[in-house]
Amino acid sequence: MTLQHPIAERRYASPQQVSRALGVSETTVKRWCDEGRLPAQRTVGGHRRILVRDVLTLVGQEGWPHVNLSLLSGCEMPAPDVPAMSQSLYEALLAGDTELARVAIFQAHQAGMRIPCLADEVIAPVMARIGHAWETGCLDVYHEHHATRVCLSALMALEANLKAVPLMPDGGPLAVGGSPERDHYILANLLAEMTLRELGWRVVNIGPNTPLGSFRRAVRDLRPRLLWLSCSHLADREAFLAEHRALAQEAIVAGVAVVVGGRALTEDVRRQMTFTHLGERMGHLAAFAREMHADH
Repeated sequence: MTLQHPIAERRYASPQQVSRALGVSETTVKRWCDEGRLPAQRTVGGHRRILVRDVLTLVGQEGWPHVNLSLLSGCEMPAPDVPAMSQSLYEALLAGDTELARVAIFQAHQAGMRIPCLADEVIAPVMARIGHAWETGCLDVYHEHHATRVCLSALMALEANLKAVPLMPDGGPLAVGGSPERDHYILANLLAEMTLRELGWRVVNIGPNTPLGSFRRAVRDLRPRLLWLSCSHLADREAFLAEHRALAQEAIVAGVAVVVGGRALTEDVRRQMTFTHLGERMGHLAAFAREMHADH
């Protein structure tokens, strides 16, 4: 059955409008058009224009996930209420309520917040607030650990929803990443993975607590375009720096961009590292990855 919606009276939408409505990158929408998955016409100036009813048909008949179909109308949504969203997520995490956390994260995403913005403006401040409460003795460590697990569960539910969009398997460049040995923080890597997937990248998230030698093997075997390292904890700084120099040198010689970030990379540590790009926020990673994808 075709999904009915009043905005179908607006005949055409741009790839940007479709990307925002479906929650995928504009590059992905253009690729679907070029591959014939999503019919499109060209204007005199060569720009793609997509029938709104074709988008709604695919959403209705094939079950494509979507963020907000009203974005196809061209109407701008009001700015997300970041403080309210952050407070809702904070309360859900402290209560250990996975469903409330999932609702808070889904609502933020549906309000137009892409993954990097959601990470930088909502999730990171909330987790920092919980971490500070633990450090000052207002919360126990179990509160922080449980809040992290609840946040991960909510994000994985959103990721599963986004992954359900039928992406072309060979449609984007490959990124590989994770965290060094004895760094067990999972959340940043999941957000990096989701950020890259939203931009149309294929991703191999090796995850936390991985020896840097294994990243070297992955670079040789998988030949990615981008390697990210999220560093929240350095167990042995000097050993990390020595191993990272070998990894970065091999990767960059092979044409792999090396992106590093994380609270463990202090200014002193960064001065001794070799990398292509420093991503202090998910927005920085997204901006760099978007430029690389455009050149793919």
